[in-house]
Formats: sequence, C-alpha cells, structure tokens
Amino acid sequence: MGLFAKFLKKRKDSKNLRQAIDFESNHNYAAAAQVYAERAKLNLDGSKDDNELIFADDCISSFKNWIKAGNREEALNEARRALQGYLLGDWLAEDGDDDGENLKSLKDLIDDLREAGYTSEADAFLGDVNNALVKLGRKPLSVVIVTAEYRFPDTCPHCGGVITYRGHLDEIDCPFCSGRVRALGPAN
Repeated sequence: MGLFAKFLKKRKDSKNLRQAIDFESNHNYAAAAQVYAERAKLNLDGSKDDNELIFADDCISSFKNWIKAGNREEALNEARRALQGYLLGDWLAEDGDDDGENLKSLKDLIDDLREAGYTSEADAFLGDVNNALVKLGRKPLSVVIVTAEYRFPDTCPHCGGVITYRGHLDEIDCPFCSGRVRALGPAN
C-alpha cells in the first residue's frame, strides 16, 4: 500500500471513529454499530498493514451497539467477526493470548448476550468459541449459568397429576400426560 493510500485509509478510519462516537452520544446505536462494522473492514482489507486486533475491537464495539439497539442477529454476527479476527492472527493460541485478555473479551461477549436475554445466541457463540479453542488445542470454555428457581402448580392443569418439580426451567412436561406446564413465577 502506497503512502498516499495509507494516508487516505487513516483519514477515513478517523472520520468513521468520530462519526461512530457521535452516533453513540445521540443514542443512535444501530447507526454507530454500522459505522464500527465499516471501520473494521478498513482494518482488515487484505493488505500487509492489516491489524486483526483493531478489527476485533471494532467488531466488539459494533456488537455492543447492536446489543443496545436490540438487534440480536447483528450482535451475534459481529461477535463471530471478532472471533474470526482473533483467529486470523493466532491471537487465541496459548502463546498469542497475553494474560488471556483476548479470550476474556470473547467470554464477555457471551455474558453480554446472556444479560440481554439472547440465550440461544449466547449458546451458539459459546459453541463457536469452543470449536475454535479445540482446533487450537486449548480447553473449551465452561460457563456457569445462575438463574432463579421457579414455582409450579401442585397439580397438572391438563390431567390433575401431582407436579413435584422445583428447578430452573420455566416450563416442563407433565410426567403423566406430557402436557406443557408453565411455572407460576419465581420461587421465593
């Protein structure tokens, strides 16, 4: 990449960053997410000056804005792009991940998806991360999920069978008639 092309790339990158910050300050999170995604493309354009870590950081910024905008699909896409950036430069390999910071960033994305209520997306991304770690010869992540325990009716509303379940599911199948039984609410 020539000197002039580097100058133009840097200038566009700075403009995109200012624009994304402006969108965030005006609570236009979807627009900010799109600008961060565009900025990520600038940092991974196939040239020798690619920077996978900046690419991943921009994808994470886009992810966080998609979460704020309430778009679970785009948030998951950006999380996956961040993972891809870390994998391109071997930034998740044992010797490439200084103090486990890159892996911690990915764990934080999983936590953010869960906190936003996007459980299936969090599980899908956890699977993606674990598959990548196994391919690199690292141990997969284990995630502990703490949820409220739910209270169920004493009898099945379908057949009248006794329900004795207490647990973390908000809906179960009746052991007698296999009808769906919904929780009454959190146990106190």
